[in-house]
Amino acid sequence: MQLTRLVAAATLAALPVLSQDCLFIQNSPPGTDLMLGDDDTRVIALPFAFPFNGVNYSGITVSSNGFVWMNINTDSDLSDSEAELLSQGPRIAVGWDDLNPNSTALPAGGGVFYNETATQASIVWKDVPRFGSTTIFANMELVLNSTGFIYLHYESSHGMSTDQSITGISAGNGALANPLDLSALPSSPSPVILGATGYEVFAASTFDLAGTTTLLLPTSPTDYLAQSVTLPPCAPQPGPNLPNYDASTTPYGSGCPAIPTGPWYELFAGSTIDLSNTSWLLVALGSNNYAVVPGGGFDTSYTAADAITLTDDSQLNVSFAAMGSFPFMGASLTSTDIVSNGYFWMTPNASNAYAPIAADFASLNPRVAPAWMDLNPAGGGMVYWTQTANFCMGTWENVPTFGNTGTAMNTMQCKFFPNGDIEFNYMSVLNNATLANEAIVGISGGASSLTGPIDVSGSTGATFDITPSTLPNPISLSTNDPILGNSWDITTVDVPTGGLFGATLIGFSQLNIPLAGFGAPGCFQYADNVAVFFNTLSGAQTFTNSMPIPLDIQFAGLGLTTQAAAYVPGINPLNAVTSNGVLGVLGL
Repeated sequence: MQLTRLVAAATLAALPVLSQDCLFIQNSPPGTDLMLGDDDTRVIALPFAFPFNGVNYSGITVSSNGFVWMNINTDSDLSDSEAELLSQGPRIAVGWDDLNPNSTALPAGGGVFYNETATQASIVWKDVPRFGSTTIFANMELVLNSTGFIYLHYESSHGMSTDQSITGISAGNGALANPLDLSALPSSPSPVILGATGYEVFAASTFDLAGTTTLLLPTSPTDYLAQSVTLPPCAPQPGPNLPNYDASTTPYGSGCPAIPTGPWYELFAGSTIDLSNTSWLLVALGSNNYAVVPGGGFDTSYTAADAITLTDDSQLNVSFAAMGSFPFMGASLTSTDIVSNGYFWMTPNASNAYAPIAADFASLNPRVAPAWMDLNPAGGGMVYWTQTANFCMGTWENVPTFGNTGTAMNTMQCKFFPNGDIEFNYMSVLNNATLANEAIVGISGGASSLTGPIDVSGSTGATFDITPSTLPNPISLSTNDPILGNSWDITTVDVPTGGLFGATLIGFSQLNIPLAGFGAPGCFQYADNVAVFFNTLSGAQTFTNSMPIPLDIQFAGLGLTTQAAAYVPGINPLNAVTSNGVLGVLGL
């Protein structure tokens, strides 16, 4: 070991400037701005495999708080401490402190940056304020060389923290303590880092490495010598275009048997709705079929004489007489019941339910809902019913949601035309009631099983049929996002009664192969079967399979396809049904 250190020291003495490595910090900008906020992280794929403590890492995670994790760890960890340095994951602490690149004190050109060459990766904290300070700024750079060299560089302008800070490296996961005096460089013998762990803990206002560059020179896969060196500036170059590592899922296709008729609707989660300032015309095609096209926009022709009285959770019967009648579901309606909570009963129902429930929307009486949500006309605004020879129209104007009297206003309307067309017009709409803050938009023929929701804002040109249906739903598959280091959980539901076996296919390619010729009309193969999970159903209509995703940045961006199938004797000549497909993109 001593001979190895002497050889390494002699090599350093012969090469006081390691010209193959350089510093980006003086460039403007130093690289790609990672756009880190306070207590934030960003995963980076390295241009080479970086050796650290006997492991070759293909990626790192940059923390805004002055350190990097080896591999993937999204904990920004502002609480610098020796105990955490030793017990948590492996990391390199350039100047671990509570830093805030999102501070208003950040000067122009400041932030956390990344740059790389074929042989080095650099992370730069440039003019990054310490949290709560307008005078103390971190100016430092970490350089990782493909051979395993680690450089810790500090500009002369690097400030002293008013709290503790830590510089050094740790193998983590219960590493042995090894505090050093890095500020004593050069020293004889050089400070030695053993077991990939060595660091200096600086008390408040005692940081004394400003204006220096420390090289941690590996003498074995786990040991280092620490030496003071000088690095030249890097030639100015733009930072790389960093990819988006977000995991995602995209469903495609549909399961079989064919999707039954039933309600056409979108269910909006609490406090989300994307229909403000839009207009949608549902063109009646006959036989309970409609086509979706852009509408004519919000109609302001209503007057004070059209005002009607609705209180919280109430309804009122209103007439179609001015235009004769309204054709709906094979009947000619002479009136409808307008409900304060944003919908119309097309056949009588005494309920004024304020909580949107998709199953109720499908199974109860026929209903038209420009936006079923918990509205409270008693809290403000007005509701109008307008009759003309050309249309009849219900308008909610500046009506608040329940619990938000006078603050959360909703303005929308529904127009009924003599030919059966229906138009939904919106100005500002929210669904932020304090009790039930979801919303349903759509129309239902009632007495149906529940089909899957649609995206109203993306349905232009689509056609649909609201004929009541109690057919079984098609077999359907859904997944969570395939996050690196977690499991990809693939759940299949609505397997027809009598299913004996289920299978989950996983592959790399999106397919669209009709299976009608094999005896399964309306069914398709959407994924190639590189891997298959088999399940014995024993009457179950739901099954789940899980596939572990490696914690390795090299897999980020990889696309996997999946689809389910079930063996159901007698359902068709093939005795099988298939689900929709899902494309999953691996990531964070």
